[in-house]
Formats: sequence, structure tokens, C-alpha cells
Amino acid sequence: MSKVAGIKEQGGEPLLLTTVLFSSLPPNLFTDDAPTRYTVDAVFNRRVESSEISAIESYTSLAVLARFGFGEVALEVQDRRLSIHNTSLEQLRDGLATVIARLLTDIWTASERDRLEAVTIARAEASRELERAQAVLDLAREVSFDANRVSLLDSQKKRDEESIAQGFAWDNEGGHNPQ
Repeated sequence: MSKVAGIKEQGGEPLLLTTVLFSSLPPNLFTDDAPTRYTVDAVFNRRVESSEISAIESYTSLAVLARFGFGEVALEVQDRRLSIHNTSLEQLRDGLATVIARLLTDIWTASERDRLEAVTIARAEASRELERAQAVLDLAREVSFDANRVSLLDSQKKRDEESIAQGFAWDNEGGHNPQ
């Protein structure tokens, strides 16, 4: 994987949830003492980027959950786990898991779009810097410390003198009477 200005050029793996972390479930599920709402931890397929964490835990994500009827649910990233607060396995099975999966896909897609935009900008900046460095190098190569070399300044001065002399010749050419 190459990098431009510290930005990964190749896209990352999509952010997915793989399984429910069984050990995080309340031990009294399917008993008379079972809670109706609890926290369910699900395992991510990879490490979550900081920008993705911010998006997952944002008010925007809460609004998406509320729009689909899950306004009481909250999401929290803990290392490689997503803690889904105030829910149940039944609620996840019956649609919440799909809403969360789509939310994660949208977050990953936006993150990839931002990353690609950053790569494009970094490449353009690197290209401009390379052109600038090449121009400096080219100019440095034109510098000569040869005492016998005719400089551009001397050449221009000679051309200017010749033009002035030619101008005087035309002024005295006849047919024109300057007054």
C-alpha cells in the first residue's frame, strides 16, 4: 500500500459487524428475571478508524436510528466492538441489525469518499511541488561560472543596441519628415 503525503492510497476494508459477542449478553436471558432492554456487543471485522467512531457515535446516527423507530437505542464503539445500548436480541433480529449495517455502510462510504478526495488533493500538491523543484533544478543547471560565456543579459543588451541603431537608420530613410 503506497502513501501520498501520509494518506493511504488504497481503500480500506468495508466496516462490518460479524457476530454478537455472546459473553456480553446478560446471563439471565430467557428467564423470568430477564431484562427487556440491555446492551448487546457486536464484533467489528476490523479496527475502527477515528473518523468512523465519531460518525457512529454522532447525533446523525442517533437520528437515523430514530427515523427507523429505534430512538431509544444508542451506539458506542469500544475497541473492536460496537456496544448497542438499550436494545434486545429480538429487536436486532427484527430489523435493528439491518439498520445498523446500512448505517455502517454509509459511514464507510463517506469515509472512503473523503479519503479519495484527500489522496487526489495530495497527489496534485505533490505534482505541483515536483514541477517547482524541477524548475529550480533547471534554473540551477543554467548557472555558469565560465568567464568566457556570453550571458543572456549581454545578449539582450547587444540586441537592444542593434535595434536602436536600426531605428536611427530608418528615421533618416526619407519619405518621412519628423517635425
